[in-house]
Amino acid sequence: MNRYIAAKAFASWTAYQGRGVATVVRGLEAAVALVRVEAARQCRETRRVVDAGQLLEAFRAADFSLNHLAVGEDLAAGWSEAERT
Repeated sequence: MNRYIAAKAFASWTAYQGRGVATVVRGLEAAVALVRVEAARQCRETRRVVDAGQLLEAFRAADFSLNHLAVGEDLAAGWSEAERT
C-alpha cells in the first residue's frame, strides 16, 4: 500500500490540475479509499482474507476508476475546494 501511495503521489495528474498540496492529499485519500473498497469487495466475493493477488487487483480497479471512468478535471476541481480551508 505504501508503494501504491508513493507512486500515486509521484505520478499525480492531480498535482497539475489541482490548486495545491491539499488537493493532492485529497486525491491520495480517494485512491486509498477506492483500493480498500475494491479489496473488501474481492474478500467478500472469494470469502477469503485479502492476499497479494487480490490487493493487486484492487489497485488495478481503483486506478481504472480514477483514470478511465472519472473525469480527472472534475475530480481535481472538487478536491481543490480543500485549498479554501
